[in-house]
Amino acid sequence: MSRRLLLLMAAALGASPLAASAQPASQRPARGLRASTPAPSTSSPSRSRNDVMSPVFTLAPPTNVTSTTDVQVCTQYGGFGVGLACKALLPQGRLALVWNWKAQPVRVSGFHIYRVDGYGGRLLVGTQANGPNSTAWVVDPPPPDGYAGACYAVTVYGSGQESPLSAPYCGGPGATVQTISLKPTTLRSSSVNGGSGAAQYDPSYAGETLVGYSYATQKGNVTGDISWNAAFRAALLFDVTPVLHRKIIAARLHLTVMQTWDWSGGSTMPFRNYPPTDHHNSCAAWVGTGIDYWWKYNDIIGDGNARVLSRGPSEGPEVSLDVTPIVAQWAADQSFNYGFVLEGEEENMNAFTEKGCVTQYGSPSLEIQYQ
Repeated sequence: MSRRLLLLMAAALGASPLAASAQPASQRPARGLRASTPAPSTSSPSRSRNDVMSPVFTLAPPTNVTSTTDVQVCTQYGGFGVGLACKALLPQGRLALVWNWKAQPVRVSGFHIYRVDGYGGRLLVGTQANGPNSTAWVVDPPPPDGYAGACYAVTVYGSGQESPLSAPYCGGPGATVQTISLKPTTLRSSSVNGGSGAAQYDPSYAGETLVGYSYATQKGNVTGDISWNAAFRAALLFDVTPVLHRKIIAARLHLTVMQTWDWSGGSTMPFRNYPPTDHHNSCAAWVGTGIDYWWKYNDIIGDGNARVLSRGPSEGPEVSLDVTPIVAQWAADQSFNYGFVLEGEEENMNAFTEKGCVTQYGSPSLEIQYQ
């Protein structure tokens, strides 16, 4: 066969005559059949550096959930916003939950607080939406069945996710602040008179709760100038055995002003010779402790050195005096309870002037917050 005829036949079949001749016979397609199409590749296409999928985060739950009754600790965990609630509500006996949470690389909105006892699962009772750095929450209002049997757990949420529950925290009898209000078991007043005569005890005011001082004079008498000076102390005894060996959070002595004689100049006679000046000023300026069984005697009531208040007359008519250090010592059994002694701003039996501040009180009570 001539070379010209071979070229014509190769062109008719669509193959290069050189390629056809170069291929081994076993790899040449059969005459009249098309070569098969190669199978598509199963390898993934290459990605650019910017084509990276975002990782999926699983939020870890908070840890170390517990409670506190300390305003400073509550504020430290909760920050400024929660700190305001701590200052306002913890003294009222509320429970504050605090916890830890380790920051993770995901945007966090806040925390959910659940009650996890007796509800067949969990009951959302609060949301702390101040961000991941505010890790405290005040349980308010208190649960109807009290804090002692309540269990709480906390989750963190954000970026469309919520973590699992933290380990639960369950309150107990000492988990929250409790408040007790006591009435005095006994009280009385005593007065010491001075001035022109020797200082002496005056029993005429023993049945009242009088606190303060009264200085009066009378000049130009035949026998000379005369002064009437008096100082009044009141003492109150409370039975604090219910808080013995308990942690004292705060204690306040509450008094109601019944009437007050408050003047400077112009009074030349003892205070009871004139009507009271008002019913709101309070003349108690010192709060101390008793030093003996004053309720058994009728002389002047002695006071110790444990004075916790020193200021001038204050506004009433409801007076609240901070006596926490004294009650804390009684509760810790560090000193014997001889009650409180209230005194006026001064007691000068040698004064020769006209001034005074004397208050008669009523409705005394002792409010103690403790754990």
